Amino acid sequence: MRDDWWVIDCPHDLIGEICGYSAAGLHRLGADGIFALDASCGNMSYVIFTDQAIKPRFECKTIYEMTSELAKRLGVEQQFTEGRTQEEWMRHLHELSRKAIPDLPDFDTFRKQGIYKQRDPQGHHVAYKAFRDDPQANPLTTPSGKIEIYSEELANIAATWELPEGDVIDPCRSTRPGLKTITIR
Repeated sequence: MRDDWWVIDCPHDLIGEICGYSAAGLHRLGADGIFALDASCGNMSYVIFTDQAIKPRFECKTIYEMTSELAKRLGVEQQFTEGRTQEEWMRHLHELSRKAIPDLPDFDTFRKQGIYKQRDPQGHHVAYKAFRDDPQANPLTTPSGKIEIYSEELANIAATWELPEGDVIDPCRSTRPGLKTITIR
């Protein structure tokens, strides 16, 4: 696992076996290999290139650096990196994206302009349009056929749910015996 800010529960996380001091978003090129922030608003989609603002401080490493180092120590570095640096991976993935989106500018142009916008060729998307136009003819898959704020079905499941013998749902994080914090330097 990684942790940008080294929060108190990081070493005790139920998922993480190795916790590294991760470079935060402004320290990384492309927010860990996802080179952009993407979203849509109405019929406009956009992608924002997230370039590195400052170098990582102290011993912080990016996710790619940490996982590459782990792969190296496990003897599978070449299979993991395929011989590419993080930026080379981003350029490679960007070229694959350009095959699907021919109007997407080349990597260096996109990096320089910082944003790419594209209107939906289908026009403005309206969620559940058929239902909104005619709810009687186009019911939803809920028991009532309508949008449900409260679900009787889910309430019944929650009220009658029985866990198998020995299973517990712990609302608080528990520490795992034997968990060690390993720092990659």
